[in-house]
Amino acid sequence: MINKGDYTQKRAGLKADMIGKANRVIGTVEKVEEVEVPDNRTNEPRKALAITFAEFRDNPYWPNGTSIGILCDVLGNDETKWVGKKIPLEKVRTNNPSTGQKMDGLWVMDKDEWPAEALPKNGKVTAAAGGKKK
Repeated sequence: MINKGDYTQKRAGLKADMIGKANRVIGTVEKVEEVEVPDNRTNEPRKALAITFAEFRDNPYWPNGTSIGILCDVLGNDETKWVGKKIPLEKVRTNNPSTGQKMDGLWVMDKDEWPAEALPKNGKVTAAAGGKKK
């Protein structure tokens, strides 16, 4: 018997509505995994990051390329060293890549806006790969 859920592009993950009415939330990284997922357009495998936060263990966060760039700028390119770090996320109004419709999404905050409690101990941003403004 076919389970049509096995064939959709959707995957479980941290969604904007899961943080309630807050516009921002800080998550503590518990695990970072590089996984292969089917590309939305070609269905070919592509790499993606899944970040599990201690506060949302059942719903991994799937950052987009812009968010990954910001994470690398602030935390460095070695994702194994992100465990235990705090990452601020914010709600943004964005287009759903599958439908083109407007929706609330969660993005990593721009590196210039990170609250002090989320910055590395030295309070400095690394010189790793360049993140882009949203």
